[in-house]
Amino acid sequence: MVNIGFKKIPALGCFIAAATILTCYIWAHMNGHVDGIPFFSETGGREPEAFVFTFGLSISSFLQASTMFIMSDKLLRKTNSKGLRFWLHLSKYLGSFLSWIGLFCLSIVDTYDYLILHTSFAQLYFIAALCVALILIIALYIVNPKPRSKNITKQLRFKLISLVLLFLFAFPYISILAVPFVPSYVLGFPKRQFAAILQYFSVFFMMLFFGSFSFDLRDYIISVEDMKNGAMVVEISESSPLVVIKPDIN
Repeated sequence: MVNIGFKKIPALGCFIAAATILTCYIWAHMNGHVDGIPFFSETGGREPEAFVFTFGLSISSFLQASTMFIMSDKLLRKTNSKGLRFWLHLSKYLGSFLSWIGLFCLSIVDTYDYLILHTSFAQLYFIAALCVALILIIALYIVNPKPRSKNITKQLRFKLISLVLLFLFAFPYISILAVPFVPSYVLGFPKRQFAAILQYFSVFFMMLFFGSFSFDLRDYIISVEDMKNGAMVVEISESSPLVVIKPDIN
């Protein structure tokens, strides 16, 4: 039986990120450093908010990358498909690393003094995280074929809805400031404020998707090797973890 035991990591990473963003937002407005609807980075661009911004997001970046790494590893243990394993290896090593680099570096690179570099790291983080999320949701559906239990169906449906909404808001956010012909006003909002609103929703659904891994009921998985040896799975109840019974092969 393989116990990954990481259930607190996704929720903790999202909680720290949310607390950091909220603290910096309120503090920056109180200090008069921002007005209107600022980008998250602008709320942490001036001292003393910058210290909270850097400290909180640097920790959150590590925890979120750990979530990507561990979930990819868990799914790798449940499949023999060469194609799926290739993408999961990319997610496990490259995707988690690039998302960590992107979020960690944007937390320490000043948004006012190095705007282009800061924006590049933000785009790197979002693109890497989106790719990892897409790989994970596809892998989750593949390794959990029908018929599925009600719990697994609910978990997959929640993740899928979160991911669809994440893509819906993240792609316009990533591209809107980089596209020259976007008008200065979008849906009645100045272009920058409209992009900031998209950023808020993107981060929210990003946290929902990755944070939801803390609430999955199944923290135990069977490795491919165990299944080859005839391991059986018994679910005692809907709220209980899986019990894996291994045959004595000695």
